Amino acid sequence: SLFTSVFLGFSYLRTDILYSFSGSKEMAAYMKSNLYDRKTIIAYNVHTMTSLLPYLPSTRFWDPGINNYYTYIHWDNNYLPTRHLKPEEVVHRAFEKAGPNQDFVFLLPFCLLNPEQFHLTLEHSVYGERITGDEIYFLYRPKL
Repeated sequence: SLFTSVFLGFSYLRTDILYSFSGSKEMAAYMKSNLYDRKTIIAYNVHTMTSLLPYLPSTRFWDPGINNYYTYIHWDNNYLPTRHLKPEEVVHRAFEKAGPNQDFVFLLPFCLLNPEQFHLTLEHSVYGERITGDEIYFLYRPKL
């Protein structure tokens, strides 16, 4: 059993060296370098997006699911039912919150198949070779 543990330990060490654990640090750096951390950030799915917040101090996100700003997860009845909204509903709520002329960016943990139909443009994405599969990010801007 010791041999098995050592073998698995080296396997995990190799994975840790070769791949990023998540895309949070990379996405936060991109947002800072483009000054998006100073805009209204609409970020759906509190569960995934809170991983970005340690890299963006004094920033808070607005979530279309809970219809509120957040800096951490509230494990309550407001959060749980809204974790699996349809993309159309998420985008509709985001535009409803932002208003007609407000400048905002939109973060999602999944890629929209046809962002043009929602009047959005994919600005940046972070996914691929990651250890964790749920900390991937797609940053959209509204089309002007």
